[in-house]
Amino acid sequence: MALHECAECHGQVSDMAQACPHCGAPVGRRSSVSVKAAAPPKPGLQASPQPSRKPPAKKVTSTHLKMFGVVLFFALAFAQMLSKPTASSSSAPVRSSTDNDYRGSAFTRCEEYVLGRLKAPSTARFSLRDAHVVAVTSDTYAVRSHVDSENEFGVQVRTNFRCEVQFNGGEPTNEDSWTLVSLSLE
Repeated sequence: MALHECAECHGQVSDMAQACPHCGAPVGRRSSVSVKAAAPPKPGLQASPQPSRKPPAKKVTSTHLKMFGVVLFFALAFAQMLSKPTASSSSAPVRSSTDNDYRGSAFTRCEEYVLGRLKAPSTARFSLRDAHVVAVTSDTYAVRSHVDSENEFGVQVRTNFRCEVQFNGGEPTNEDSWTLVSLSLE
């Protein structure tokens, strides 16, 4: 068995090999120079590194596309959930389909009466979600809810309140159309 020099990388190739073990070039009946077996490297010297082949590129499969679609769906759903506005006392009054149902306006009037009794009304946050508004009579409404605001020491506290207001007629969004019947802060 004789060793020959590869025409491409100049590495040593057996005459029995069909391709160079270093670079993969096919070994044909080319005229190549015959060399003797290589001597072991001298101490302190390292053999030159051989060029490496790149691994084949990974293919995108339908499973990858499905996983990407699921992740994208949940990301969009989460983003939409975060972008929904929360109920606020500054929003328009809530009304039901009945023309004479002014529960939303009653809640707004009670908010204003409660704000007048707080130490720091500018920090108040009312909860429309937890509010209970009941029509006691055709023109009287009872409201039970809570407000989060700062006390005189600047500490955020939750105050429950019960309020009863009476609608006197006119425009329900007008402050003068309502009368405070009772208000208790707990």
